[in-house]
Amino acid sequence: KGCFVEKSSNSSEKVSRNIFEDFIESEITSSFIPLGYSDRIGNNYNKIDTVIGVDFSDKIKEYKSSIDNKTTKIIPCSSMLVSGNIGSGKSTILSNIANYCLAKYTDWTFFGIDGKSIDLVKFRRNGAIIGTTLKESRDIICYVQKVMKDRFDLMKEIGINNWSNISKEHWSPKIMLLIDDVEEILPKRNKNINIKYTDYNELYKEDFLYREEILESLEEIARLGSSANVYLVISSKRPDNEVFTSQLKGNLTARLGVGYLDSSLSQMLFSSKDGTLMRSDEKGEIALKINEYDCNYAKSFNLPNRWIDSYLLSKDIPLNVYGNTNLEDNEKKPNSKLFKFNWSNSNEKMITEDLTK
Repeated sequence: KGCFVEKSSNSSEKVSRNIFEDFIESEITSSFIPLGYSDRIGNNYNKIDTVIGVDFSDKIKEYKSSIDNKTTKIIPCSSMLVSGNIGSGKSTILSNIANYCLAKYTDWTFFGIDGKSIDLVKFRRNGAIIGTTLKESRDIICYVQKVMKDRFDLMKEIGINNWSNISKEHWSPKIMLLIDDVEEILPKRNKNINIKYTDYNELYKEDFLYREEILESLEEIARLGSSANVYLVISSKRPDNEVFTSQLKGNLTARLGVGYLDSSLSQMLFSSKDGTLMRSDEKGEIALKINEYDCNYAKSFNLPNRWIDSYLLSKDIPLNVYGNTNLEDNEKKPNSKLFKFNWSNSNEKMITEDLTK
């Protein structure tokens, strides 16, 4: 809103918290998720003049500013690829998206894949289902795919082509699937390895088949998900053709670079040198490009580690917003009891409770 904020050791956190919470409580659109704010570096002040984010929807919207009456087109996005070097803040971006979904829990249900068991796993205490093993990742991703297909079946039966038009009787929230370091769960490509399945490598066979199933499911979600209000955000350290198929990468319509990117990584992500224009000495720098539109540069939100807990408590909302009774209070405890659904049962009908239990 054009505010000035004095620079200090904690100003970034204060600015992030204020802007982020303003967007949560605004009535712009629940599908728009803010990722950062632009700043103009001066001697003593940062000027905040633009908030950068992604509208996870399938329709172009217009936002009219109450300050200067200018109208801005908000470009829709169905899925996003996030990339950056180690320690650049990719996981922070995913955590901020998770924070937003949890704060808007009546509009969003989010699932997460966190192979490192460090960043997204903390949201288990809020009722989110987070996978940390290859099997759990497969189960979650295939389940989200099944919910998407069930929604398409219901829409076909009713005679509509978008979940946004569903009646209150059948309505259930938008779904966000967040995957940190996707290379940990995808099969390796362009490797000259001739695999022969024998009794000796049966365990490796299961691992390989899980990865192939994950890839097929992600390709379909990225391609079709937006019409069913199912959205996908994937992070990768190096999004090359050894990790991504052309179909999966091509359907990740928004690209977000985190931190300065060298020319090689920028080319992989943006197919241009846009990533090299970020400031290498500025932590939290991001570059966002959607479809063929110009790249936008901003500073990512720097929220406290347990921001969502303090926000929910301030609103007298229980920390376990999804009411998932299968979760342990301590997010670092084993997660093996989470998956009681049978995702492979094609006759299973999706109900709202399926999304959180």
